[in-house]
Amino acid sequence: MNWCNNGLHLEDLSVVVARLGDFAASLRSMKMAKPTFKSEEMEKTLIKMTGIDRRKCITADICTWCGKPAKNFKDAISEKEYRISGFCQKCQDETFGE
Repeated sequence: MNWCNNGLHLEDLSVVVARLGDFAASLRSMKMAKPTFKSEEMEKTLIKMTGIDRRKCITADICTWCGKPAKNFKDAISEKEYRISGFCQKCQDETFGE
């Protein structure tokens, strides 16, 4: 029985599937947060007041306060706060207390 299809062997296919699995895992590890909704007027006011685009920082996983990466949070509430304020875990702890 010939397991070739258009020149691709079954062994090659298993390598492709394994690489796709690795790629999917790396995409999951690159999760980018989705900012909470604020009106366009509010977003413009925040940018005018701070000089920082909250939405761009949050989707890039960057803290709006300290500018460092914001990827690890201690709980779901802290992750939600990040989507609201853009504060990483350290800045949340320093601002709101642990």
